[in-house]
Amino acid sequence: MLTQPNLTVAVDTRTYLYDYDFLVAYGRARGLRPGWQAFVAATGAGAAVLPTEDPMTLALVQQLDWTERQRTDGYTLLVAP
Repeated sequence: MLTQPNLTVAVDTRTYLYDYDFLVAYGRARGLRPGWQAFVAATGAGAAVLPTEDPMTLALVQQLDWTERQRTDGYTLLVAP
């Protein structure tokens, strides 16, 4: 991100920046619970960096047609369609 100053982060580990309802929705989305696709769409995310073996990585590719751009050190960069 330091090399991408115009990148807007949808969510990160600084949970104090987000309200309770957002964090609950995020948790449900990460668990691929019903409505997770709507949460992803609502964030407006154009890319995601996730652990390669994370179920959401596969779900984004298979269910929402995201594309793998790069894979390194156990993480995958995905780009939204």
